[in-house]
Amino acid sequence: SSSPDIEALSRFPQEIHFEMPRPGILWPVVRVIVALMFERSGAILLHQSSTIRQPPVTERVLILLHPMYSQGQRFRQNVQNLSSGYFGSALSAVGVRIIYPDAPSGICPQELGQCWLAEPPRDFPQLLADEEPQESIGIAYHRVLQPLLANLSTTIGLENVIVAGYSQGATMASEMLRLAPWGLAGVAVVKGNVYAKSELWSSLKAQGANAPRMLLTAAKYDRVILVDDANRTAERMREQMGHSSAEKVTVHFDAEGDHYVSPGDIMVLQQWVLDVFNLH
Repeated sequence: SSSPDIEALSRFPQEIHFEMPRPGILWPVVRVIVALMFERSGAILLHQSSTIRQPPVTERVLILLHPMYSQGQRFRQNVQNLSSGYFGSALSAVGVRIIYPDAPSGICPQELGQCWLAEPPRDFPQLLADEEPQESIGIAYHRVLQPLLANLSTTIGLENVIVAGYSQGATMASEMLRLAPWGLAGVAVVKGNVYAKSELWSSLKAQGANAPRMLLTAAKYDRVILVDDANRTAERMREQMGHSSAEKVTVHFDAEGDHYVSPGDIMVLQQWVLDVFNLH
């Protein structure tokens, strides 16, 4: 698809408007002058009222958080391989920049990769039921995401930012609903869940119609994030935001997938990002 600036420019007149005097004794001289103007400057002569001005292009950003025991660059390569390179190029073509930040070091053993949360995988479902947030969530937010969001807030505005993640990265992304400043365009939780439920519900209730758009995905054969849990989370989000804002929560269920990120997950996320930013 064409980029927004190219589409905007295509709406300008493409003809050359140049009013010539009626033929007369000076006509040959005028022809020579016009030819020299084209030859020397290479410029297109436009009617004075038809000045082309390139409209400002609004930059939009998708922050995509990697899963446990990974890194931003590694996750980027995985996403690109699963989508045959289409995911990044399709969003870039419409002005969406993707940022793949690294989780801070020291939360999990360095030789395994990097983590947003500190718990071992075997305890993941049990800890998702806890009401209290982990200390590592605050560490990850203050070291990585808070400065990143602060910079984007002053440069492009949070209304042009989506935070998304997969698995543990999705759980970290969901924390933006209570930790980040209000005004994000969207939060996507791809095969993840939320901690600190009581605090999150309170934050969503306070935000109401100002809450960001939300996407939750789950898969039938996922044994880490159960479909029923994802569905209950979505319903609770809608309740807290109020019926008038319930349409902001989108849930996608994969009838065949498991916990691993899939090409289908990437395409669902891409379509949702385009919807949120109204880039169709």
